[in-house]
Amino acid sequence: VDCAQMCNAFAKLKFFDAHLFRWLSDRAVALAPDMDVQGLTSVCNAFSKLPSPSAGASWNVKSLFEELLPEVERRVDKLRPGEVAQIANAYARVFGETDPGPHTVCRVIERGLESDVFDRFSVNELVMCLNAAVKAAAWDSDPCSTFFQRAELKVVEAFDHLDGPHMAVAVNAFARAGGPSLSSFLPVFERLKECLPSQMERRPPLSSTNLFQIANALSRRNIRDTHTLELVAIRSHFLGFSAFEPVNLALLVGAFARSDLVLSEDIRRELLEAASDHVSQGNLNPIAMAALAYALSASPFLAEPRVITDVLLDLSGKQLRSKSVIYQSFLALHALRWLCALPCGDSYVAVGSAESPEPTRELDSAALGQSVPNGPGVTSEHQTDNVLCERDRGGGKWEKESPFP
Repeated sequence: VDCAQMCNAFAKLKFFDAHLFRWLSDRAVALAPDMDVQGLTSVCNAFSKLPSPSAGASWNVKSLFEELLPEVERRVDKLRPGEVAQIANAYARVFGETDPGPHTVCRVIERGLESDVFDRFSVNELVMCLNAAVKAAAWDSDPCSTFFQRAELKVVEAFDHLDGPHMAVAVNAFARAGGPSLSSFLPVFERLKECLPSQMERRPPLSSTNLFQIANALSRRNIRDTHTLELVAIRSHFLGFSAFEPVNLALLVGAFARSDLVLSEDIRRELLEAASDHVSQGNLNPIAMAALAYALSASPFLAEPRVITDVLLDLSGKQLRSKSVIYQSFLALHALRWLCALPCGDSYVAVGSAESPEPTRELDSAALGQSVPNGPGVTSEHQTDNVLCERDRGGGKWEKESPFP
């Protein structure tokens, strides 16, 4: 328990020290056989929130969770609802879709399906289980799929009883699950519209991560509800866009860009300044930068040549990720084409309509260099997997007015 309390403190401070954490993890492993279920749960929950190690660090939290796995499996049949939710989230946060994450999440949630356990879940605990199933990409396979179907009804019915952070996590989980059908998400969205205005003033308050989760969920499901997004934008402005994780901010720009929301000049300026700061400080990886340039060039309300130019110049000196190099190049070229279309003497100019809000494809957080929420690289407890839906607004015909390419 002492190890867990220390880790909780370090997680809140976003402090990382490989030697200290190795000593704490060794101590936790040595004590694990004698821990009760509550103690083991506290250790898993606390260590899963630690900040990710820097490249080349001599300790990684995954090794600890692999050593704790036999102790977790030995105690599965004794887990209570809250312990099911916390351990499932801890393994999903650390491993995401990679083994032993999905297997452990399914095994723990299987315990939650037992009638004497399921009936005692609180709504918040159900949301945590749903989030774990989605982060581990196990929501559509048994036993998680059965749990998801049973829990969904209870969560939607009790939606107005959720606090703000759990509401945002629930919306994000439902948006990522349920397949491509919009109809499966509509009941959740309708409840969100009803409850969000009052949640903005309630405690615990919505964090920057929660606001991103809501905007990202609508973007993923291609819902351009300007009223909801306006609430998110105003609250984000109140918190300060600098409070957002760099990748989350890039995707938040994408969510605003593909909607019809017109941001006030103050909000627009602060959003662009925060994005520009992340670019100048090197906080974004190549694909996040390409996505940001694309989003800015795709929106007539956010387009800012200076920021787009800075992104593309910085991107030109980075190594593109091999798995998605074609897609990164497409995003960057779209932004470059937009810059070339600006009236500046002999250049390429766009002729005809520039409005073509057709969604093309989605970009998941794994491509953005960020594991499924709260995996390595993410420190926020409710962080979730991030998705950018794109559109091509450059539907005009392109004509060459200069002999130069």
